[in-house]
Amino acid sequence: MNLTTVRRVLISALILAVIVSLIGCGGDKKDAPVSTNTPAKSTATQEEPIQSIFAKAKQTPGMTYDSVVTMKEMTLNSRVWAERGKVKMEQTVQGRKSVMYFDGEDMYQYDPASNLAMKFSMKGMEGKGPRKPDAVDYTEHMVPDSMKVIENVVYDGVKCRVISYTMKGSDGTVKMWVREDYGLPMRTEMTTKDGEKIVTENKNMKIGALPPETFNLPAGVQIKDMSEMMKRLPQKP
Repeated sequence: MNLTTVRRVLISALILAVIVSLIGCGGDKKDAPVSTNTPAKSTATQEEPIQSIFAKAKQTPGMTYDSVVTMKEMTLNSRVWAERGKVKMEQTVQGRKSVMYFDGEDMYQYDPASNLAMKFSMKGMEGKGPRKPDAVDYTEHMVPDSMKVIENVVYDGVKCRVISYTMKGSDGTVKMWVREDYGLPMRTEMTTKDGEKIVTENKNMKIGALPPETFNLPAGVQIKDMSEMMKRLPQKP
């Protein structure tokens, strides 16, 4: 693979990891406990519990939205389709369009210009790639008892609950704007232990079941299996 192709794959994997880690697509995992500390800005005494809002995300039939990820001096724009374990993401990097498909087991990086798709199998890739969406609940990434409800706001025209928490396995923190009607994140600010901030904004979100063909590669696409190369990648610390 040339450097441009490698860059497209890495960018796709990065955004996919953000999508998978923030938007659970099912599962019945036990909710992470919520801190009993007094919220910084309490606006109601009988409002809907935050765990009830989280639970709504697991019932979402499907969604489309525009994702904007900003980190350092780089901004990544993508169009995303997601539905119960499947993700399709369309983006343009350095003037070249690419489409990523992920079904929970395999990721395909499709280049329309060459009609070629590179396949990256995630089987046996624990610690090296995105996890299967239908096994993910974003509360799973929280340090127990670290989550706090900060305030209630209207963000981009939608009522949201703003929360903060510490990420498991690091000293990094997350501030998240969770929409109250569907339990999905509208904005996320992730700050690493080194002080680097990654901001993700999900805009123009539409909720509803998607046609099955949304997640199918176009007919006649040539597929090149890159799974062996992925297996040689180092484990995440």
